[in-house]
Formats: sequence, structure tokens, C-alpha cells
Amino acid sequence: MQAKGRPVVLAARNTATAAKDATAAIAMLRRWEQGVAALAITSDGGPEPRDATARFALLEWQVGGVVRVPHVRALRLVDDPAAVVLPGKARQALDELRRLAAGGRGWRR
Repeated sequence: MQAKGRPVVLAARNTATAAKDATAAIAMLRRWEQGVAALAITSDGGPEPRDATARFALLEWQVGGVVRVPHVRALRLVDDPAAVVLPGKARQALDELRRLAAGGRGWRR
């Protein structure tokens, strides 16, 4: 689904609190008959807590796709993120987000 012609990509950190907030955001968007093309779960550099993993797993069927974006320390150290050469896993995550956004899918019925 798209919002006014644009796909919705919801970004959340990989914490239990963020997973709870993502759940609420997706529920609200569904009430507005708006889907989410992708849920981007961004790592903060540490392991994802079990509670967060469990909550995110419950959201998988409600969005077009879930993409885990790895922590890229170099992005924190520069003024211009375009100057950073992304590691392979980060490039793969970005490519997957682009693919999901281009497809514009929302929740699955």
C-alpha cells in the first residue's frame, strides 16, 4: 500500500520498546486502511532482545516485508552519510528496502 502515491517504510530500532511502538503504529495505519511496504529494523550495534524478536515476528504478516538493517558505525562519524561506503550486509538491506518500496505492497490479507 502507498500513502498518497508513496510507499510507507516504517523504521524501528531493534529494542523491545521500539517493537511495541511499531506494533501500535502498524495497527493505527491498518485502521486508516494504510499498509506498510516495509518494516526496517535498525540495529543499535548490540544483540536484538528476545522480546523484540518475538514482537517483530508477530508483525511479519502485517507488512510487505521485514528488513533488518545492520549497525554501520561509520555513519555515526561523518557529516555526509553519502561519503560512507556501506558494508555488504547494509547494501543488501538497502536493496531489499528499495525492492519492497518499489513494489508498494502493504499488509497481507
